[in-house]
Amino acid sequence: MSLREHLPHRHHDEPAAPPPAAAAGSGDEPFPGYDRMSVHDLNEEFHHHTQAQLDECEEYERSHQNRKAVLNKLRYMHTRQPWQGYDEMAPEEIVARLENADDPTLKRVRDYEHKFENRPEIVMAAMDLHHQKLASAPPREVPAYQPGGGSHDKL
Repeated sequence: MSLREHLPHRHHDEPAAPPPAAAAGSGDEPFPGYDRMSVHDLNEEFHHHTQAQLDECEEYERSHQNRKAVLNKLRYMHTRQPWQGYDEMAPEEIVARLENADDPTLKRVRDYEHKFENRPEIVMAAMDLHHQKLASAPPREVPAYQPGGGSHDKL
């Protein structure tokens, strides 16, 4: 059995192998096995592809099966990379670049990773740097206690 067959999202009523006619695919699939995958499996698979690859998937889907559920998922998955070339960078390069990133960039990276690869080394680095920035920021002045919550001042 392949690893994919052991994954929890696999439905037991799905065949273990595609029928021989579908196994060949169309040859111009965006990635190997695309034509044999169920909507559910495609929706899971999309999280592991770059924005450019998702564009290819959308173009292919529109010109072939045109499934609404697949196109909706692709529309949801389309987003801007945290910076140009992000998808092509190795995790070590991304973590190194985060060292000098501002807080909004750290949040964009974290959110992007949660939506796509969810690589722990990148998510943890972004969160650790975010917390370091919070800890080093000057303390915010907390308003003094006001009996009654201060809401009676405006009556």
